[in-house]
This record gives sequence, structure tokens and C-alpha cells, in this order.
Amino acid sequence: MGPRETSEATDRTAPYACLGCGATYDVQYHVCPECGGYSVELRQTGLDPDGDPGSRRERR
Repeated sequence: MGPRETSEATDRTAPYACLGCGATYDVQYHVCPECGGYSVELRQTGLDPDGDPGSRRERR
């Protein structure tokens, strides 16, 4: 563990993913080294955009 890392940071694995090719990285790149795509984003954890797993409601 480095001086800038917290124990929480070491528990996570490859939080960033390229939306084009699916390659995963520990850091966010502006351009994917694998495919050259510009969409390297923070991976979603399965929560809705508001962060509340219980807030998904069916719209009628």
C-alpha cells in the first residue's frame, strides 16, 4: 500500500472500464490503450443513478 492509497482503494479491482472493448483499468485513461476508444468510464455497481437500490419503481 502506497502513501496515497487507503485500505479501501486496495480492496477495489479495476474500477474503470472501456465501453468500447470492455478492457478494465485501475486508473482512468482519456483514450483506451487497447482499442483507442474515448469512453473509459467508472464501472457501475448495479445501483440506480440516484444510488438507492430500493428506489427502482415501475412507471405506469
